[in-house]
Amino acid sequence: LTQRPQSRLENALDPIGLAQAATAKALADAGVGPEVIQAVMFVEMLGEFRLPRKMIPAYDNPALSLARRIGCPEAACYLSNVGGNQPQTCINIASERIARGEIDTCLVTGAEAIDTIARALKQKYDIVLDGSAQTSDADKVLRWGDTTGVKPELIGLATVVVNLHDLLHDVHEMPVAYSFLEQAVRRGDGVPIEDRTIGNARLFSGLSSVAAASENAAESWFPTARSADEITQITKDNRLVTNAYSKLNCAV
Repeated sequence: LTQRPQSRLENALDPIGLAQAATAKALADAGVGPEVIQAVMFVEMLGEFRLPRKMIPAYDNPALSLARRIGCPEAACYLSNVGGNQPQTCINIASERIARGEIDTCLVTGAEAIDTIARALKQKYDIVLDGSAQTSDADKVLRWGDTTGVKPELIGLATVVVNLHDLLHDVHEMPVAYSFLEQAVRRGDGVPIEDRTIGNARLFSGLSSVAAASENAAESWFPTARSADEITQITKDNRLVTNAYSKLNCAV
């Protein structure tokens, strides 16, 4: 689910609202109601760290906040650790628990509204914690957050992926870090860099075709299908970000 820039930020959905809208679509697609959800796993939100310090954490238990909004407050609620691998980790954990007969259904979700937060801060909105005693005399106020008072159960391993050495040498950004991993895997597999590059481009070409499909274009930030050749061709508009990754192989 993609939230486009709103003419009035007060109309924008907060992360839980986005997850709620996405969940409604998923339930409709599955042909079931929220009452069947026995567990909710919410992927940790990094975007809220852009909020004013007085609001962090804005959502102390996002899985429970969502469960209450969609109508399954008795579901077991979990919060993942931080990491790009956590969505798949949640899927794995949910699948294992279903296979063991511990649960029959699980909602795995997550949401962020970083663009909305950035726009609000740039436009001098005062962002205050909804439902709190915080007040504001500002003309433009964004009320986000939810304090449940219930500590979530963490799932997934907390893996340190960036250390001080990485920071000192400016190799902590994901395109660079993944490029290092890519080269190590490629060399271990005995694959020439040209083959690895075109292989990645073919993968991203397929992803871009899905994003550009008529049924998905409205929810895609970049609904343009790209060929593998277009992705690998280095041009003024498609610069080389790191060895083996062009701009089109990273973001769009």
